[in-house]
Amino acid sequence: MKKSVSHIQALVIAAAALLLYYRSLFFSYTLDDLIHVAVPAMHIPEGIINAVISPSWPGNLYRPLPVLSYGLSYLLAGDYAWPQHLVNILLHAANAAMLFYLLLKVTERKIAFFIAAAFAAHPNFTEAVASINGRSELMAFFFGIGAILSAANIYTVNSEKVLLWLIYFSSCFLAFLSKESALVLPLLILLYLRFIRRFENRRIALKLAFTAVAAAVLFLLLRIYALGGIFGNIKFNYLDNPLIALSLPERIINALILLGRYIAQIILPINPSADYSFAMLKPVESYYQIDILVYLYLVLVVAVTAIYGISKTTNTLAFFSQWFLCSFLITANILFPIGTIFGERLTYLPSIGIIGFVVFGIYKYFPESLGRVLIAFWLVYLAVTTTQYLPNWKNNRTLFSYQINVSPESAKTQHNYGIIMRNEGKLALAERSFNRAIEIYPDYADPYFGIATVYLARGDTVSGMSYIEKALHINPQYIPALDRKARILFNVGELKKAEEIFARILKADKFNLAAQNGMLAIALVKKDRSRIRKIIDNIKNLASYDSETKTLLLKAKNFLAATDVED
Repeated sequence: MKKSVSHIQALVIAAAALLLYYRSLFFSYTLDDLIHVAVPAMHIPEGIINAVISPSWPGNLYRPLPVLSYGLSYLLAGDYAWPQHLVNILLHAANAAMLFYLLLKVTERKIAFFIAAAFAAHPNFTEAVASINGRSELMAFFFGIGAILSAANIYTVNSEKVLLWLIYFSSCFLAFLSKESALVLPLLILLYLRFIRRFENRRIALKLAFTAVAAAVLFLLLRIYALGGIFGNIKFNYLDNPLIALSLPERIINALILLGRYIAQIILPINPSADYSFAMLKPVESYYQIDILVYLYLVLVVAVTAIYGISKTTNTLAFFSQWFLCSFLITANILFPIGTIFGERLTYLPSIGIIGFVVFGIYKYFPESLGRVLIAFWLVYLAVTTTQYLPNWKNNRTLFSYQINVSPESAKTQHNYGIIMRNEGKLALAERSFNRAIEIYPDYADPYFGIATVYLARGDTVSGMSYIEKALHINPQYIPALDRKARILFNVGELKKAEEIFARILKADKFNLAAQNGMLAIALVKKDRSRIRKIIDNIKNLASYDSETKTLLLKAKNFLAATDVED
């Protein structure tokens, strides 16, 4: 009877997640989706194979499993956004249900239910679900929680069955292939087993931990092969994470303050945002501010509770505190800086700790009737906030229009809003946003190129070229600026210079369709038949074409047909 009730509750939780996020099924691509999901290179066989043995451009990341899933979705359903969104929605629903089962061994069923329900409804995860590129968080959670459940099953029955151990190892490995932050999994497995069974069988517990570590080592070997090192050639940007410029003590203090901000944002999400880059967030200048002191207090409460529970294996609040801190070990900017200063999506796994702390604490330390009312109000607040925030992720237009109101001090937000205004023909507003982005962060190539496109739209090629050069002075490898410069040179007959730039782009990104188009246009002008055929073969290896490509391919086909007749 209890099992059937648990299954029904799990289905209710999954259904709630589906109900909250089903609208995202009809959303378009947003933010990094356009780079990591919609590019043709991810859909051809070579592109899919490269996902396993190569870094993904342009972030020099190694997360092959999500990339493979993008390619598989494309092969099965075509170049539509909705199948990709469907996968994310289903993953989130499954994750919420799996979390419920995970918590059944940690606390009472009703408390586990409300923790999982709060997880399903939390607005912090809107980006992870509504942005297709957020799948790395979802998949790392799915396989990570699956690995913990598998470990608990093996540990409980003291099983030596090869199949169960293979499932466990595979779950760990797939979690790591989804996102590197899952490398905290061995710690979480030990934490969970210690709490539910008090390490009654240390031999099995250690064997499970070493198996997870073995999966991590295999992942790291693949990562080193793909990136040329554990960290590869990743260069952190001050714009994305200003903490990189701080000394170690200063970075740790700022990171602890941000941990407190994460806790506050999980407890009471206000004005959720997709962008916390400079200067939306920047290093703390004064510690004597109310919000800073609140954040430090929240971290202190969680840390003290976690430390207190080290010797108390059955302290549930300590378990949740330890889960939060262990989950954030890699992404908290404490051990080393990461690519971003702050991101709500990063709380997907760690949030279990704070949500659990809140729900369990209310149930245990408040009168029962009051506790139920508080939790009910909190769940409604989370669901309403998610419902209101979600539509902003429909497309880049809606997202950046929202962001300009919640993060106007972000250089990235100003730049992104400028792109929307430019695309709508509102050139004066676009120029204003691009200039504001430069004011906030002068060493930012993108808004200089944005201003260049505004001048070019006005027909001022000289000023446009001047701003292209400014963008390239900051970032010589900035491909959009290189592409536009090459096209300008092509239009004035500087074919050799244009060809050199297109070749430079293709050296950095051999799947770049715009550069292939440029090379084909040059070959057509030169009437170089062998070169035309070679470029056509290169383009045919890409999964989809834009209108420019189709026009150039038709011209090339007609040219080759005409010259074949002449021959």
